[in-house]
Amino acid sequence: YPIMKDLEKENFLDMGEDEEAYPFGIETDEKTYRYQCLECRFEEDVPRFIIDEFIEDDFFASGCDIENFEVKMPILICPKCNGELVSKNTDE
Repeated sequence: YPIMKDLEKENFLDMGEDEEAYPFGIETDEKTYRYQCLECRFEEDVPRFIIDEFIEDDFFASGCDIENFEVKMPILICPKCNGELVSKNTDE
């Protein structure tokens, strides 16, 4: 299993620098949030609807009502190095 995982990661990274890759699986004109890896500094635009899904999951898991829920941008996993991918947007 670890060998297969390494092969899958290797295939993903071999997409080529000149080719636009979408690790989150979709190309969209929807608003995006800029994320950057704390480890390797890789940057990626993540579609808003993906971030909204994480925030919605946090809301339902929190048990809070909407007035008391504090929205926090989710931390994602970097597709290049598995480090922490954090939001660069400061207006949220």
